[in-house]
Amino acid sequence: MTGAVRLPSIEVISALSKIFAVEPAWLVDEIFFRTKKSVKSQRLESFQDIELLTEGQFEALLAVKQELLKIGMSKVNNGN
Repeated sequence: MTGAVRLPSIEVISALSKIFAVEPAWLVDEIFFRTKKSVKSQRLESFQDIELLTEGQFEALLAVKQELLKIGMSKVNNGN
């Protein structure tokens, strides 16, 4: 069976769920069947090369980010 996922025993899944205080279904879904990267992970990956920016470029990027957040917050506060 190529590409098949072999799950640990029910006892192991149960023990891990208790140790990490998560539901067994969540553990199985997130650890064994997770195929897509989370949005947070994808966003962080897109900024891995941020150190290549000059200080001026970084400051400009930071200013744009802050402005976008202000716009988003004003829309939330105004009910839009």
